[in-house]
Amino acid sequence: MPDLRLMHASMQFSDSAAQERSDAYAIVKYADSNKVAFLTGTEAGQRTVLVEALGAAAKQYGWTFTAKHGEWVMVKKALTNGPVQRGYSGPFIPGTRGLTAPQGAHGPRGIAWITANVTGIGTVTVGSAHYLTKRSIDATGHSNTPLIEGIAAYGLEKGKGRWLVFINADINRDDQRRDAFDGKPFRTVWDELGKWPATHGISKTRGSTIDVSASYNADGRVSAKAGKVLDDSDLRLNTDHFPLVATYSVKE
Repeated sequence: MPDLRLMHASMQFSDSAAQERSDAYAIVKYADSNKVAFLTGTEAGQRTVLVEALGAAAKQYGWTFTAKHGEWVMVKKALTNGPVQRGYSGPFIPGTRGLTAPQGAHGPRGIAWITANVTGIGTVTVGSAHYLTKRSIDATGHSNTPLIEGIAAYGLEKGKGRWLVFINADINRDDQRRDAFDGKPFRTVWDELGKWPATHGISKTRGSTIDVSASYNADGRVSAKAGKVLDDSDLRLNTDHFPLVATYSVKE
């Protein structure tokens, strides 16, 4: 069975421009060198520096890139055949006005996605999403429910027939303690493997598993093969999250 490798890297909105540029190039370089097909992330926002750095790194290493409202996705061109579609579903949660970040301000929340025909696998869509923090929920009265329902609808649309669909996300809650999708038909790589390494905190063993990669339950051809969280010994970054790499086996 062929493997499909996905990577997710949540960024940090408070990093400096120099830190953002450094992380953007380091993340894309790592993905390009480690057989990753799709790379996703969050917190690009309207910050031109990070979006431009990610776009420049994608161009340098031969990836197709898209970003909107903070969420971003790219796919390695050498692993695809035919045209690549780029899109955005949502926003399912509106952005805030009149609040600053410490007060719980947040941008619109939806799903940035890319659909591509991956050699040896078929049509694959991978999206990126970013749940609200508890601070934002408390400050605004918004909830993550509309986004979670939007993710379920995205799965139904993009996972028709033999099409495969995945979602990578910063869920801002511990995946080990609460289902990332509140029972909707996606399953995280961590739940499937039965291990929950920390993606945010002091280390991979001291923190919370708030970053996930997930496959659509209806995709019977897909099973989680491996999941890894990258710490500074693998990839030294400025962001306060540890990136993850998920490897899925796909039946032909």
